[in-house]
Amino acid sequence: MISTTQASRHSAALESLRAEVDAIVEADREVARIHARRAERIHRARQLALELSPDDQSTGGPKWSRTQVAERQLATELAVELRVTENEARRLMSTGEGLAKSFTTTLAALSNGQFSYRHAHIIVRFGAALPAEAQAEFEQRMLHDAGDLTVVQLENLARRLTEEVQHETAVERFERAAASRYFARDNAPDGMAYLTHYLPAVEAVAIEGMANSIANSARNAGDPRTLTQLRADAISDLILGGSSSIPGVAAGIRPKVAVTVPALNLLGHDTEPATLEGYGPIDEHTAEHLVASAPSFLRVLTDPVTGSLLAEGQKRYRPGAVLHDFVKLLHRSCRFPQCTRPAGDSDTDHTHDHGLGGETYILNLAPLCPTHHRVKHHTSWSVKQLADHVLEWTSPLGHVTRTSPPVRMRPAPADIVDQHPPGDDDPPPF
Repeated sequence: MISTTQASRHSAALESLRAEVDAIVEADREVARIHARRAERIHRARQLALELSPDDQSTGGPKWSRTQVAERQLATELAVELRVTENEARRLMSTGEGLAKSFTTTLAALSNGQFSYRHAHIIVRFGAALPAEAQAEFEQRMLHDAGDLTVVQLENLARRLTEEVQHETAVERFERAAASRYFARDNAPDGMAYLTHYLPAVEAVAIEGMANSIANSARNAGDPRTLTQLRADAISDLILGGSSSIPGVAAGIRPKVAVTVPALNLLGHDTEPATLEGYGPIDEHTAEHLVASAPSFLRVLTDPVTGSLLAEGQKRYRPGAVLHDFVKLLHRSCRFPQCTRPAGDSDTDHTHDHGLGGETYILNLAPLCPTHHRVKHHTSWSVKQLADHVLEWTSPLGHVTRTSPPVRMRPAPADIVDQHPPGDDDPPPF
């Protein structure tokens, strides 16, 4: 039997737990109210940015409208200050604009804590894609159930209602969606990466079917790999035109391999892993496979004391091939704050514009992806290079952010440096 004391303790604990859960729910409602206020502030910030934005004063290339300049400046400002991607900053702007202008009833419900910001974002995201005359009906029907549904359930409802309330045909919607197809890579730990391929469903199903067919055939022939591994390797082989002898490394790869080497490695001191341009450190086994199949090499040495890259290139109007490659190896990615687009997909930009007297040498060159190259020339963002290839960016609102190149080997141990002091016999940079 449960004693009176035990029952009393159980009842007290139950009441305490109920109070904690109620407090959590109330805290969540307060978070929703804060998100609503943030959305309103983002909308006001956008209006102010439009009011204050100057006309595009850049030279060369298509001009940007005041709206383009204002929205890009605000998106980059928010991204850097909030430590989010620019895509996330643009989503915040888009949702804030939608809530403040077209979906005000949803904003009011969010302000009352009836559901989360993610719920509101779904309503705006799906509703904004509808014709204006269908948005009110869509919002009303979504709000009827939004407070009782999870985010996943609400998104499923939005997909169904989108089909019911809009006047566009399925063909028209497909053609619009297909125009936004894309392919992207996201790096993962342990020498791996994710590839995202957004494409028409018919093609996706056909590719999946082919991968399954190849995987099942290999499995029936006695291949020891799992079906999941076989499907992944089948897609790689189809794209790269080879047959994988090493899991995850297709024989069809014929890369241009850039090997970053600490200078003392040439003297037998192995202190750093190989680096795959556009990714980062990779394991020795994979590096050896790539080196064995590479048609050429670019050798780059690093200073054993500071860890900095040694070569600086030559002064000329356009970077020569060696200087161009060296800039990409030094910086690895676009040097705009928080951008991770690989340097190989970026432009080699003069930090101090060549047209304004900037020279073409290593201390005035850095990769900028096409998007941020345009931001540099069309908006009020400014940049200068400091010592050791550090770039100092100043935003339109005066916020200063410094970015450093990722390629810096660990300095060699002092005892090894003492054994091999720099001298006239040191190997050349290339």
